[in-house]
Amino acid sequence: MDKILAAERTTLAAEFEKFSAAKRADITARAPYFANMLPPTWRLPSPAGSEAQSLQATEQASSAEPSPQHLLRRQPRRGVSKEEIIKNGKKWMKKEVMLAFDEYKERSSNLKGVDCQFEKLGHQCFHVEHYSKIFHHFNFFVKITDPSSSDSRVALFFAEVKEIFGRTYYFCCPLEQNENGRCYACHDQGMDDLQHPATGGYERGSIDTVFPFMYVDDSDSDSS
Repeated sequence: MDKILAAERTTLAAEFEKFSAAKRADITARAPYFANMLPPTWRLPSPAGSEAQSLQATEQASSAEPSPQHLLRRQPRRGVSKEEIIKNGKKWMKKEVMLAFDEYKERSSNLKGVDCQFEKLGHQCFHVEHYSKIFHHFNFFVKITDPSSSDSRVALFFAEVKEIFGRTYYFCCPLEQNENGRCYACHDQGMDDLQHPATGGYERGSIDTVFPFMYVDDSDSDSS
């Protein structure tokens, strides 16, 4: 098992190095947000917490009083608050869904000449199918205003942001109020309230996959 995990880490590191500097920075910025969404037993100790523990152990082991300059160098970094992590996460999620929406708007004749403004995020679900393939599903709302009449409405949309070997693909479409296509990936994470287009066009995940990286084998279920 250790050899398998070591091989996976090596492969992930190699793939990460292939990404552009901007892409690596984007992935690094996302990490704290999704780490905060994991169950407590899955989380690794934060760098600030580990550094603080190391500082405490060092101070207990040393009887000599350190100089002010030495203490200054050894101060742990300020941790990022949960509120700041959520705020930053929502900021880049808004950016991603509007990139997907802008691509849809360019192809849609119904949105020519109208003003479209982001209203709010709805449900969202992040899925890792493989280390080289991830996708993120969103529901979000857009306020659409016709300048000729000043009439406006708020419409519900679905967006998918997908990355395959570091390349990003966007998909977006409007949703009817009760429309909900099937998605195994979101269902396996308990996100049944996240609506999907009935016409498809997005990644659904696999019926044999449960989050994260676990595949259900028929032979295992038969033997249990």
